[in-house]
Parts: sequence; C-alpha cells; structure tokens
Amino acid sequence: MQLPAGVASEVIRLDRLGVLVADDHVWAHRLAVSLAEVAGEPLVFADESRAPEYNEYIRELCRTGGFAVRAYPGTVHSVLGARRLVRDGHAVACVPRSCAPLPGLRWIPIAEPAYYPWSLLWRANGETEAVRSIRCCARMLADRLGWTSCREPGEAPVTGLRAG
Repeated sequence: MQLPAGVASEVIRLDRLGVLVADDHVWAHRLAVSLAEVAGEPLVFADESRAPEYNEYIRELCRTGGFAVRAYPGTVHSVLGARRLVRDGHAVACVPRSCAPLPGLRWIPIAEPAYYPWSLLWRANGETEAVRSIRCCARMLADRLGWTSCREPGEAPVTGLRAG
C-alpha cells in the first residue's frame, strides 16, 4: 500500500497469514491450506472504513494466487465479529496468526507463506523524541519476540518489505 505524502513507516512485525475455520470445517485438522483452496470459500472482510489497507492486502494476495476473492456478502467490524460467521460455516477469514486462537475456531497457515507487515506510522517531517522512543521500544520488543523474522525451517527469506 502506498503511504500518503509526509508519512513515514517502519515494519515492526511480520505476522504469518492463515485462515480461520470452524472446528468442524473440512480443513480443521489440516496442517496448511493452499491459496487455490481458499479460492473456493467465501471470505469475510472487515468494514472498509475500519481496515481498508488490510482488505486490499488480502485481495492482492488472492490476485497473486491467480483468483478473484469470493467475498461473503457483508462485512464485520473485527475478527471477533467474524467469529460467528466462521463458526457457523458461512465463511472463512484470512487473518494473521496473532488473531488466533478464538474458541470454536482453528487457525491454519496458508501453505504458500505470506506475512502481514504490521507497521508504525508517523509524520515524516516531525519525528519527536516520543516517536523515536516508541520506535526504539518497538524494535527491541520485535527483536526479543522474533516478530521481524518470518523464516521457518526450509523457507526462503521475505523480500520487498519497506522499512521507514
């Protein structure tokens, strides 16, 4: 996603993407699900006013997988809002690992590793001492928790991420 003029950013977390499915969904006991399989399921999205960048990220992920999103008719205000739709088998939700677990649902990684970049944003021309402190703390926390490492055994490094 293109940042507006005058906004700087720094990626602080790379969060593995997967799908949330009901405990009794046909995929519930799988170790991974391919993007091609996701093409056949309706995806529930957040309301555009709440998460336009995330929705676009998921649409672009699907496009790179060679298909257009089959969206559930309607949106939700949060992952918790999606829980009932997913639990009742009306849709699946494509979410980062940090959004799971939720009771009655299973999170299954997408087989073609994809990561959502969580970023800090600030005014590029007005970096204050407070912003520098927050960035420093965020980097230390990310390093300690391994948030910027998205390599799993046998996996190639992620490229093309922009740091501020």
